Amino acid sequence: MEVLSERTFYPEGIMNKAGDANVNSLKRKMTLDFNSSGKTKQQKLQNLLASPDLNMLKLASPELEKFIIQANGFVTTTPTPTQFIFPKFVTDEQESFAKGFVEALNNLHGKTGQCLKAESSSDCESQSDSVSNASYTYVPPDYVLTSATTTLPGGLFTTNTSSAANHSIKSLPAQRVSLLRQDEEPQTVPSIATSTTDSFSVSPINMENQEVIKLERKRARNRVAARKCRTRKLERISRLEDRVDDLKGQNCELTAQANSLRDQVPDEIRHLKMGVSMSGPSGCTIKNGNGVSKCVPFTKYKPFPACKKNSAGELIKAFKALPTATHSGSDNYWWINCQFVPNDDTTLMVTSSVYILRGGMSNVQVRNIPAGKVCKFSLESNGIRCELVKTTGSGTWPKLQVHPDSFYICYLDIHQVKFFHSITDSGISSKALDPHFRQYRSFALSPNGKQMCILARNGKTDYDLVIYGVNVYSHPDCTIQCSKTNKDFRGTPTRTDLVDCKWSMDSRKVAISISTGYVMIIDITSKDIVCNIFPDILDDCSLSSVSAFDFDPRSCCQIMAVGTSDGYLHIVNIEDKDIICKSDCYKQDSIDVVMYTPEGNILVIALHSFSLHLYNSYTCDLVYTINMIDSCPELDSILSSGNYPFITSMDITRSGEQLATCCSDGYIRVWQLPPKLNLKFICKLRILSLVFQGDIKHLPLPHALKDYLLPFPMSS
Repeated sequence: MEVLSERTFYPEGIMNKAGDANVNSLKRKMTLDFNSSGKTKQQKLQNLLASPDLNMLKLASPELEKFIIQANGFVTTTPTPTQFIFPKFVTDEQESFAKGFVEALNNLHGKTGQCLKAESSSDCESQSDSVSNASYTYVPPDYVLTSATTTLPGGLFTTNTSSAANHSIKSLPAQRVSLLRQDEEPQTVPSIATSTTDSFSVSPINMENQEVIKLERKRARNRVAARKCRTRKLERISRLEDRVDDLKGQNCELTAQANSLRDQVPDEIRHLKMGVSMSGPSGCTIKNGNGVSKCVPFTKYKPFPACKKNSAGELIKAFKALPTATHSGSDNYWWINCQFVPNDDTTLMVTSSVYILRGGMSNVQVRNIPAGKVCKFSLESNGIRCELVKTTGSGTWPKLQVHPDSFYICYLDIHQVKFFHSITDSGISSKALDPHFRQYRSFALSPNGKQMCILARNGKTDYDLVIYGVNVYSHPDCTIQCSKTNKDFRGTPTRTDLVDCKWSMDSRKVAISISTGYVMIIDITSKDIVCNIFPDILDDCSLSSVSAFDFDPRSCCQIMAVGTSDGYLHIVNIEDKDIICKSDCYKQDSIDVVMYTPEGNILVIALHSFSLHLYNSYTCDLVYTINMIDSCPELDSILSSGNYPFITSMDITRSGEQLATCCSDGYIRVWQLPPKLNLKFICKLRILSLVFQGDIKHLPLPHALKDYLLPFPMSS
């Protein structure tokens, strides 16, 4: 039996040419003798039984091992089958049977070699150069002639086996040689016919040509890789361009939709803007048993930094009201207004303007310094931080007030009051826009946070008191002509007069003053004058300064402190029109500002000589004195400002322990006041730092304690 490998013996072309001739040459007549089969089987059985190898079965184990070693050339690694299984001798019948196949195979090889010589002679010449430069390997024919085994009744007979290579080398006139080119890539292996000799001559290898060939192959691979890289890059660019076009299309669609929405809802947007501009502070309003309502902050109490506290009477800090301004010119007069944020002793709001006082003529603002600029000062433990509020300014005497809810800041402009949020950057909204274009000179917010009063100059000397709601744009609640209520309440033709206004604690009455020396209290409900301090209570004197008065926070509207031109501090009862008490006389000095502490137990007055005096509000006894010139010697060199005060305004922290003064030299100075050593008051501040004032009424506390914690007047 002959087994061939996957590679064929001959090229397909040659096999097709040989064709039918090879097949016909192999045919010959054969006959079968069916009657001789019995004799053959008996003869095979007799030969097998008479074989001397059967005697080997009688050998003992040592003798059998010695025989196996001699027969197999001392190779004992694997057991060798005995002659009984694979007999060593070939019978005549087996040899005659295989002889026909061997002759046919030799004839076939002879004809194939002749065809290969004739066909490959022309190909060898054209391929000689390439064959000489390449390395080839001789591959023998890949076929094996295996043994044939026949099964007989008496045993097994095996034909003689021999390797196909030995037969092909001796009997074939021409051999098939395969030249395999050694290359990095798979190549087609050519088959050429050699001479009848067994030797094969190979030309020497040229290494330089081999290096050149390798370099060319490497360059070719690099070119292929570069081409693939460029292709991938171009494909990616194409995908990105498609994506960009898609996004542009989506953007165009969204833009078209936005434009259509703008065209469809202009009225709605306009109404929303108007609603936002008209919206304002509301705060948390609470009421007591007497029907008095008050707006309280939305924030918890924040105390003054303990590290900045000094001894009583000492200066804590002095800083410019407008840090960006240059203080040039000794004749410049700074009008400054300041206020601490409710429930926050670390934040101070300031506005200022600079004027040139011309004595008997109208004052002129200094142009190179912004007028009415609002600044927010944070008195922190690591220093003072200033924040300028953008787009703020004023064309009139600057006045500022923080809404009781502690979020909205209000400042006065020449024809309107402007609001802005102190935390969020929501912009500035205008309120109380005057349709008659009167000049606003002063304003104040009510303690309940719902209304504001404005003193507007109407004409040459007349003033009007206008009441607006805090969320109203241009329609006032009421207008009161001050000159008709009090004929002496008029301004000067040169417009050098100053005015001020303050609300009572019950938000029902307003006190207005003018620098000509008059103060009157007006009921905004009945629009009637309640009391004219001069001369109803004090007939032989006048008001010392435009801000030398204040309502007592412990009463609704009955008690007021007034500084008079004769150098006294009076505490009067408005309803009874009576003087409760008065202080010692300051004949050589005048009172610039009068203010109660938040608790109302102390009265602070600022004198024209840069001196601060603290009085007991019950008895008008002097409690403490602070000489500002001792800590600030530069104040002594300030020139006289005529009838204008040196200390334009001041404010006191919620704890009543710090005082901020605004001086005409452009500086704000914070002073340490004597602390209030009262356990009840200390506990109150501690509770306010932990609980919102709006939630105090829900605490399980007695009503008297709730009234003490809330900022309500104690008397009706």
